[in-house]
Amino acid sequence: MPIDVVLGAQWGDEGKGKLSAILSSKAAFCARFQGGPNAGHSLLVNGKKIEFRMLPAGGITSEFSLIGNGVVVHARTLLDELAARVALGLTIDSVYLSKAAHVITQEHIDADRATSARLGTTGKGVGPALVAKTGRTGTRVGDLVFPDKLRKLPEEDRAFCQELVEAMGANITNTGVILRRALAAGAYAVAEGGQGTFLDLDHGDYPYVTSSNTTVGAVLTGLGIGHRSIGRVFLLATAYLTKLGNGPFLTEVFGPQLRTLQEKGDELDTSRGELRRCGWMDIHQLCTAAEINDATHLVVGKLDVLTGLGDIEVHDTSRGTRNIFRTWQEEIRDVRLIADLPIEARLLLSKIEKGVGISLFGVSTGPAMGQFAVQGV
Repeated sequence: MPIDVVLGAQWGDEGKGKLSAILSSKAAFCARFQGGPNAGHSLLVNGKKIEFRMLPAGGITSEFSLIGNGVVVHARTLLDELAARVALGLTIDSVYLSKAAHVITQEHIDADRATSARLGTTGKGVGPALVAKTGRTGTRVGDLVFPDKLRKLPEEDRAFCQELVEAMGANITNTGVILRRALAAGAYAVAEGGQGTFLDLDHGDYPYVTSSNTTVGAVLTGLGIGHRSIGRVFLLATAYLTKLGNGPFLTEVFGPQLRTLQEKGDELDTSRGELRRCGWMDIHQLCTAAEINDATHLVVGKLDVLTGLGDIEVHDTSRGTRNIFRTWQEEIRDVRLIADLPIEARLLLSKIEKGVGISLFGVSTGPAMGQFAVQGV
């Protein structure tokens, strides 16, 4: 069986956690392969918002959760996430953590915060931890079992790292071997990406990018699997664009339009206390993301936010074109088939689907887990 991949087409916040949880309901494993505590995936379950940063959000529905070698780990944050899993009735025993994943220390966080204003980073220490990794001076999770290695860590990190080792025990392991054997035996798995294509270190809006690769190639290196293991590649895009931090934003809106999108879309980033920048979808950006990731399926998120908005826009910045679409008045959160959406919504989706040239798999019609519309059989 293949491993299906969930990736963001834009600058993150596209709803990857929700799709991952939907797909993972049939999966043995849901795995994170890059990033770290800078990538928050939230789910609305039974009216309660749950957020994961290193654990895959899809792990609440899969049999096992896996944190691959490409992830950088902050021990205290991961312990909090494990506690949140337990509160949901899930076990720590069903979580595997790569012993080759690198550790974020307080020194990394301090260094990140000193420069975060310039690039708009989250200040979670991810960039400096990856600098230490590539400089061959970092600490791996597997090193934490050795007292002499543990003593070399900053004092504020030692207790949490030791607690993490004690909590996970033998589940700190070679996760690549576990996943390869599971796939070879016929298990289905989901790889859950963080951030989005245009935050990719190589292919994004450099230097306004994250410190890891967020595109499909990182699945192989971040999990230790071969290219023939890749199945479907789901590319997620929001119906309007959002962006945190600095960098170019060609379709950005301001004034009343911005305030409306921020309010209706709940565009406050809770980890930073900052409102996201907003703008209109860019078909050129979406096509580029589809090509880089060799995407097979498209998912459009936050369609419900456009309800009752009046006129909205879809741009193609490569051609300098702008199409105006009239939105709909009907509530769509209970719609489960794309064919049952209002005609205005279907016209908009058809424009996006034809523009990017890959099939539309589904549409998020609201924030809750069940609010998702798919193509009819």
